Amino acid sequence: MSWIGPAAKKVVKYGPHAQQIWKHVGKPAQATARKQWAVWAARRTALQHADTLADGSVLGVMHHGERHWVVFSADDHVAVYPHSTTPIPELVAHADLAKRVTPAQVRERQRARELRQAAQERAKRLRPRRRRKAIE
Repeated sequence: MSWIGPAAKKVVKYGPHAQQIWKHVGKPAQATARKQWAVWAARRTALQHADTLADGSVLGVMHHGERHWVVFSADDHVAVYPHSTTPIPELVAHADLAKRVTPAQVRERQRARELRQAAQERAKRLRPRRRRKAIE
């Protein structure tokens, strides 16, 4: 295992720097990651709830700098994720209700994005590599 020696040298050389960086940057990075995870989880929960309703749809609204997802059944608002102390009518008072999306539309968009990415990866693999001209 010839990589152990060089790796150990790097750890000895850069370990204290990495520790200091993590000490100052780690907690804010973790907080940001947790916040993004919570937003994603709230959206997922709202879509699952809307999927169980007749004519269920979801609308994303901003309130005090946070994203909230309001679940609708037809034209009636049902719930908000993450839970908010602000009444739902106040959250959607100035929102454009035409921007609501159904869970089926979300799944369709995700599938289209996956197909597009797969096609791009296949095209990238099939594309001939350019060779550099030898410098004379």
